[in-house]
Amino acid sequence: MSPDAHIEAYNLDLYVREKLDAEDSSNIQSHVHICTSCRNLLVNGFLARLSEMNQEQPQNTIYEKRSARRIQSGERGSMQTLCPLSLERPAVQIVDVSPDGFGVLVDSLLATETIVQIQVGSTISVGTVRSCRATGDGQFHAGIHVQHTVELRP
Repeated sequence: MSPDAHIEAYNLDLYVREKLDAEDSSNIQSHVHICTSCRNLLVNGFLARLSEMNQEQPQNTIYEKRSARRIQSGERGSMQTLCPLSLERPAVQIVDVSPDGFGVLVDSLLATETIVQIQVGSTISVGTVRSCRATGDGQFHAGIHVQHTVELRP
């Protein structure tokens, strides 16, 4: 793909839905680093997908309050920030899980209200950072309020 050619909307949609192979995904990532127009379209695509996922959620879902019981976890996964957009997917460790979210250990400070996508195995969750604090050992504990979770089909 030449640097001055824009990415087709169809391919951006496939990228957002993680339906492209590694080479095509890499080409899109390289291009959006230099093309503001395509980067903006990609962010809009992620936000549209998040809205779409929220619409798919059952309307009678009741969210627990923060005081809900938390279950300890040690699972590992990866995280991508969707807004602001980052194409990196660093490793994260899930510390605890509750009905409305989870706590994760990350290597960098996350701003509150950052929209993130976390993948653990075949499960993808999209949520918002509610808090992030230093743990004292160079990591940060982030509280994520999950808006939607999907199980990927094989």
